[in-house]
Amino acid sequence: MRLHELDLAIGHKVALKIIGQDYRAHTFDAQMLGYQKGESVVLVPLAKPGQVLLRRGLEVTVEGTLPDSRFSFESVIDQVADSPFLHIHLEYPPGIRYQPVRRYPRVPVDTPVTVSAHTGLGMTTRAIGGYMLDVSYGGARLVLEKELTAMVTKITIDVMLASPEMEREVTLAAQVRNRSTPVTDYPRCQFAYGVAFMALGDTEALFLRGFCLQEQLRHRVLPLTD
Repeated sequence: MRLHELDLAIGHKVALKIIGQDYRAHTFDAQMLGYQKGESVVLVPLAKPGQVLLRRGLEVTVEGTLPDSRFSFESVIDQVADSPFLHIHLEYPPGIRYQPVRRYPRVPVDTPVTVSAHTGLGMTTRAIGGYMLDVSYGGARLVLEKELTAMVTKITIDVMLASPEMEREVTLAAQVRNRSTPVTDYPRCQFAYGVAFMALGDTEALFLRGFCLQEQLRHRVLPLTD
């Protein structure tokens, strides 16, 4: 598979892995500035470690994620430029490693949610605030202000999903599938979960499919002109 087949968006965040001057592997974030198919890939390093000296000929590994997959490739720095800001040109990779990770692609949403948790004994907790970070037709990732205990068998999520062409407040029933790592952007929400939606009503199912499809298309990426 070739890099341009991913349609990465300008500004897409990736991870750079580089051996530093201390002979240790360092990983730090970078953003995709663009690419010229078959020629080069342009990245903007973010928060580069001091032990890493960017120079021509330095080998790098680039890793990234998409809503439904992971990818990575090896390359070599071809040019380092400081103007108008620090950016690097990598040799265009002959191929990439690509691994699908989800049945349904997820799209970023970053929207508030209210969650009610239900136990197997028929008890319902008080509403828990939080955020939905991404969503697909099959599930979502949430960060919450309070922990969901082992007694919780089902949750109800109230959320407003909005895009330029559609918006709707929906109520979604879900089961917790896994715990994930909290994100620093939400210091009050220290509990993160991956959830799978249960049977959706016809209206919610139709809206969710349309919303996810539109957001996937909206986040498709334009490469630099060949």
